[in-house]
Amino acid sequence: SPLQEGIYFHHLLSTKEDGDPYVLPHLLSFPNEEHRSDFIEALQFVVNRHDVLRTCIISDGLPNAVQVVLREATLPIEQLTIDNSEDILSKLELLTSPGNQWMDLLKAPLLQLTLADDLENEEFYVIINQHHLILDHVGMEKITHEVEEYLTGNKDLLPEPILYRDFIAHTLHLQKTNDSEQYFSKLLSDVDE
Repeated sequence: SPLQEGIYFHHLLSTKEDGDPYVLPHLLSFPNEEHRSDFIEALQFVVNRHDVLRTCIISDGLPNAVQVVLREATLPIEQLTIDNSEDILSKLELLTSPGNQWMDLLKAPLLQLTLADDLENEEFYVIINQHHLILDHVGMEKITHEVEEYLTGNKDLLPEPILYRDFIAHTLHLQKTNDSEQYFSKLLSDVDE
């Protein structure tokens, strides 16, 4: 979509060292490993359901970037080892400071999980990095709802997902058929400099 093209442009300007402003971190805490594992299983279920969550961006050797939907995309999970003598939560909050993250857009899904354990305090953490190319606030709310439905045993009640290609086709059609210049000229015709 045109909005994604703009976000991708900013990604191209970003570096691993400086971070990508469109990688959004979330820090979640669980009381035990089982709850965290259940959450990850539910999140993978949601990724499997929605094709936009299985996309990557390919541009090398192409005139324009192409968004590719994979049939399968397993959530990448990294285990972070933190010295228990340190304040683990403070360390994780530093790692999730916005703007410090970067993501390889060639690798789907554009969601990455990092696990960390604070055994002394019985806290089991997961950092989720998401790229804004595939998710916004509304999309994250939908994912949260579907994860909850999965965890409460109601996954069969979820509606059939809308295909992402249909959304993109609709967006591009509206862009071609809507004449925004004419619309705003008419709307603002009585405005004087």
